[in-house]
Amino acid sequence: MVERAPRTGIRIRALGSPERWLVIATLVVFGVLPFASALVASSSGWQATGDTAIIGLRARDAWTGDAPLLGVPTTGDRSFGTPSNNPGPIEYWTLGATARLFGPQAGLILGIAAINAAALVGVAWLAFRRGGTELLALTAVALAGLVWTLGPVSLWDPFNSEVTTYPMLLALFAAWSVVIGDLRVLPVLVASATVAAQVHVAGAAFVAPLVAVVVISLLVVARRRPKAIRRDAAYLGGAGALGLLLWAPVIASELGSAPSNAAALWRTGTVDRPRIGLAFLLERLYAAVAPIPAFLQRSDFLTDASPIQVLLAGLVIGGAGTLALRLRTSRPRGPIPWFVGLITLTMISSVWVGSRQPPLAAFRPDGTRWLWVVSLAIWVALLWAARALLPDAADARVDRRIVPSVALAAAAVVAVVTLATFDLADIRDGEVMPQVGEIAAATVDALPAGAYHLQFEGDQALLGFGPAIAYRLEESGSTVSVDDNTFGRAFGDQRTRDAGSTPTLRISSRTDAEAGDGEELLIEMPVDPDDPAIGTIKVFVRR
Repeated sequence: MVERAPRTGIRIRALGSPERWLVIATLVVFGVLPFASALVASSSGWQATGDTAIIGLRARDAWTGDAPLLGVPTTGDRSFGTPSNNPGPIEYWTLGATARLFGPQAGLILGIAAINAAALVGVAWLAFRRGGTELLALTAVALAGLVWTLGPVSLWDPFNSEVTTYPMLLALFAAWSVVIGDLRVLPVLVASATVAAQVHVAGAAFVAPLVAVVVISLLVVARRRPKAIRRDAAYLGGAGALGLLLWAPVIASELGSAPSNAAALWRTGTVDRPRIGLAFLLERLYAAVAPIPAFLQRSDFLTDASPIQVLLAGLVIGGAGTLALRLRTSRPRGPIPWFVGLITLTMISSVWVGSRQPPLAAFRPDGTRWLWVVSLAIWVALLWAARALLPDAADARVDRRIVPSVALAAAAVVAVVTLATFDLADIRDGEVMPQVGEIAAATVDALPAGAYHLQFEGDQALLGFGPAIAYRLEESGSTVSVDDNTFGRAFGDQRTRDAGSTPTLRISSRTDAEAGDGEELLIEMPVDPDDPAIGTIKVFVRR
């Protein structure tokens, strides 16, 4: 149970043949699962709508002269009057590459699948590196539960707040590895923390204390053991270069003439306005931890915690801390106390930042995905700490092939269940995706390629159908622009302008919408042919 080589951890190649192939098979299953799930979604008719279509438009801008330097706009201007963006554009740049390789629709979900495949494999690999096949088995079962709980959409959904989940977990495991001496994992930490921090402010709040502790630990190592720094200088240099490369757009934005996004985020978090508050976030934390942890609850939203849940959550968190302190006393150089300490820091930071969200966020799970990550991490830490206190003689009674077999079985079962239970109707806008595709295709077919100004009328037009039509128009070779307002800001500066002499498309989901002066009805289709009462999408054109 004791860490056998803090600098490099346990290596796969050190295992015997049966164990080694079982471990490799487990990593392969976790790596293939996101891609397989994305391909199932693509073949089932998934397409970009609403926010994901806008993300797709900005991904088209990546690798061009209009490349985005910041992430998706936050709701700060709507809630607090301060326009701000999520910290960075890493998602846009990643999807900009995969969309060019695999097409504008499939490329979006395959890009996210690549991010999550790397994160899942990284977590499983680092679990093995830190604790061998036993910790791999425990972590693989927990990962399988998390994937099953969040559903297959979590493996490939381009919606920015969902992208942070698995990279946050990888950043936690990578930071743990670095602070106990495995400096070779630094590039993994930089990559995972960058994705989590840039894509959503909640991810930034989660990884910020991890990065801070790692920096402090590196300074301590440089002072006390400079040979260790020189020995792994290539990994430190590589991590630094990678960090500068990935954060270059953000640095350019901050140094440019545009207002500081970092300052805007700070104002959003400190302005005197109604907030969710600490009590709300603490209740959600208790509900996430016990009695059934969030990563094993088949629910997308956590309810208020009852007194018994508060008590049980306190026992779980306190138990993990107590066992860690016990191990700290008996095994001063053991890795588990560091793991529990890092989890505690991420909880404190995430609770504080989350409590600063506007009241509207209380009804949305997208800014609280860290709760699912923390629930998994604290239970893994608790069980692993308890196992570490068992007599080492127990190792001899375990068949060395059984433990990695459990990990592989868990990964395989969740893979089969995830792929077999996918239903397009269960995901965001899934029920209307066939109609979205039909309306968007009909609009593209009815118009020559050119420049069009889009105006949205009604919630379904603004939030779902309109962005999908805009994405399809640009996919077909046209260019689009939208009105300069709070909702239009996400489309990018070059698309946010007045109509001028450009032909205008008015996309309406209002049942009473009719053609105005100079307009003609281009497309009219029901949102759901089987239920006309839901509404009708109409596209008017003014040339």
